[in-house]
Amino acid sequence: GWMEPNWNIFPHDIVATEKAWETIGGRFQAYWHGLEVWNEPDTPSSGANSPPDQYLPIVKAIHYAFHNANIKTPIGGGVFAYTNKPFLDLAARNGLLEQSDFLSFHYYGEADNLQGYIEEYRVYLAKHGNESMPLWITEIGPPWEGTPGMRAPVDADSARGLKFARNAIEARA
Repeated sequence: GWMEPNWNIFPHDIVATEKAWETIGGRFQAYWHGLEVWNEPDTPSSGANSPPDQYLPIVKAIHYAFHNANIKTPIGGGVFAYTNKPFLDLAARNGLLEQSDFLSFHYYGEADNLQGYIEEYRVYLAKHGNESMPLWITEIGPPWEGTPGMRAPVDADSARGLKFARNAIEARA
């Protein structure tokens, strides 16, 4: 019920959201190492298609729920798909970095560009007084370009596997 009116916009009932996450967090805290709040709120495909000041109440509600219930699971804010500076800055001004234990992002570019992408997030964090905040890359690799529901040809799968491996090595480095 806390997701009403439907799953593809941010919840309207923040009190119900907080109460739901006290229960969810309490039930699952022994099984997870962190919680990302929402997925890619900076993209229209996230369903929310709203500015970050609309995203932050959910982050704050979950942060409050975990604190109130003594849930120690780290909270990851952002879960960003892009380094959209206006979106990032507004998220910081609305309290994202104070409500998060780590900043989460996704990367689907070439391995050679990953270091620069991470640097953009480090500059962002430093600008907002959180230079040492942990960064979690929670999705990485090349996007799927095949026909949905169909397996790609072996040569295409092999090329994609190589890209995943290169990104993983670069991220680890």
